[in-house]
Amino acid sequence: MSAQQVQFRTAVFPGGDAGDADNVTLVDDAYAFFWPEPDVRTLSTNGISTGENIVGPLYVPELATDQCRNSTASFVPANVTRFNDLPPSKNYHQIAMAPWTTAQCIYEFLNSADTDPLLRAIIFFPTDGSQSIPPPANDALWDLNDGGHWKTDHNFAIYAVPSSTGRLVMDALAAYSGNLTSVPHGHDLSGRYHPSDYVREIAQIPTNGGSSLPSLWVFLLIVLGLMVLAICGSSVGVHWHQKRMRNQLRDRVIRGEVDLEALGIRRLTVPQEVLDRMSLYVYHANEARPQDEEGPKPDGDTPGATAADHTSAFSQPTCAICLDDFIDKETTVRELPCKHIYHPECIDNFLRDNSSLCPLWNAGFAG
Repeated sequence: MSAQQVQFRTAVFPGGDAGDADNVTLVDDAYAFFWPEPDVRTLSTNGISTGENIVGPLYVPELATDQCRNSTASFVPANVTRFNDLPPSKNYHQIAMAPWTTAQCIYEFLNSADTDPLLRAIIFFPTDGSQSIPPPANDALWDLNDGGHWKTDHNFAIYAVPSSTGRLVMDALAAYSGNLTSVPHGHDLSGRYHPSDYVREIAQIPTNGGSSLPSLWVFLLIVLGLMVLAICGSSVGVHWHQKRMRNQLRDRVIRGEVDLEALGIRRLTVPQEVLDRMSLYVYHANEARPQDEEGPKPDGDTPGATAADHTSAFSQPTCAICLDDFIDKETTVRELPCKHIYHPECIDNFLRDNSSLCPLWNAGFAG
């Protein structure tokens, strides 16, 4: 669970043994030290739950040897807040802070922090004076030649902040380590709080899950999902509408309400067996044509077709395909359902190979 940032603030804890985390009050900014630090490096997340917000009074662990006390004296003020300077009530989680110096001194800080059962995290800061975020956890700066056990052998999280931030916070830990009247603006604060109250520095470390996406990406994924859903819904709707229209068009074509070739949608031709069933007779100019030369004969008990039944609706002396005139009582012609007549060899080839439309009327052969 990586830290998102660290906020260092000043808070008032109730004195005595009745302290409770709900009774902690943040000091007004005019009388307090406040430093939000966004450049925080997570070195270890031991003991921290996903999304946990770590909050607690801040102190510097004691060192076991004079050698380390002397080597860290320039980074840790003499009157800095220690464990014994915290409120006597142990109802609060606590956070430690220390400079990152030699391996021996770092081990002493960690071992001292292990004795605090309420400790949730320790914050280190490099001593190089840099203002930039500390290097990643796998950088050589954090190598103590123990295979990284210092990160895993302790039941608290370990973070790092820039060197300049560490110096500022150490000065604040020294300033806010005494009684109410000895801290900065103590006389003003004594008029607001009980003399037995403690004014101390606290740290707040909000964390997030290591596998969680930032809220912006979650929002973008939601928007993307809605867009995909809308596109899919629109596509399904369009395809359903097109299928419905195709089915309606197919039904209209089957019922003969739509001529696909006349609309230019599709070119159709006429099979030879259909052509063979069309009227075929000898042309008679301005007279009723005789009985079909081909086609079914009427039954014996059925009256034969009269001349009027075969009279063409048009006066057409010429084949519109080859432009040759029909010879009266000699030329055999094919009559289409639209009543136009042509030479059989002309119209059969045209309807079979080119189109199902009458060359003169541009209507389907079925009329």
